[in-house]
Amino acid sequence: MRFATRVSFTLLAILLIGFAMPRPAPAASYNITWLSMAPTAVGNTVPSGSVYVVPGIGTVTLTYTAPSPPQSINLIRQSSPSVSNLNVTSGGDLYSWTTYEQIAGTMSATPLGPFPYSITYTFSQSIPAGALYLTTGGLGRTSQAVDGQGGFAAGTTTATVPTSGVFLGEVDGGNNWGANVFTGGAGSFQLYNSQTGAGGSDPWWNTKASVIQITDPVTSLTVNMNHLRGDGAGVNIGFDTSFPTSARQNTWGRMKHLYR
Repeated sequence: MRFATRVSFTLLAILLIGFAMPRPAPAASYNITWLSMAPTAVGNTVPSGSVYVVPGIGTVTLTYTAPSPPQSINLIRQSSPSVSNLNVTSGGDLYSWTTYEQIAGTMSATPLGPFPYSITYTFSQSIPAGALYLTTGGLGRTSQAVDGQGGFAAGTTTATVPTSGVFLGEVDGGNNWGANVFTGGAGSFQLYNSQTGAGGSDPWWNTKASVIQITDPVTSLTVNMNHLRGDGAGVNIGFDTSFPTSARQNTWGRMKHLYR
């Protein structure tokens, strides 16, 4: 009888310890809607100052500062079927999307580069931390000084954002693209290609499509590009439109979404 009592107490203690131990939060699924730049047709120049209406978000105004001649870049609406209908996983959570597109261009210049310009998205209301995403793709890097035809010069294309962000993952849709290097995260972050080599070839001529979650509340988001001559690179923003806007969400709700 005493032995049975000891066994019962032991089992009870094990059960209590098991209940007290922290349990991992269940994985969640989130849908990212990448900004559509319609009515601009795919392959056409996106006008600076374009205004888009995003359900649940409000208006988004896209502006950019282009380099001065002889440097020039034509920023177009570019679709990427190979990285559409994909996803990334971070912390056990799944982030999925359907259609994927970017505002992208190829830098042309007479002198050597890279050359700076910026792309800014301005919102009609504050976007809460965790509800906004950024993607970059095609960031080139080469060690070759000149290709013999003036097409490109040695250097690295970088995308720098003066806002806090978390790198969630990247996809290449089966293409031979280089992995992104993500640095920073608190107050500012930067992305560039992890690969380097001579000439304009993959994997060092393009990076995978990255997915970064913006972890600050923002009313605008600026991407500062430093673009390698001859390189084609692009960016876009996306939203979790099911996530309540700041006007409809309390602080605890924002914390639960960001630190789930």
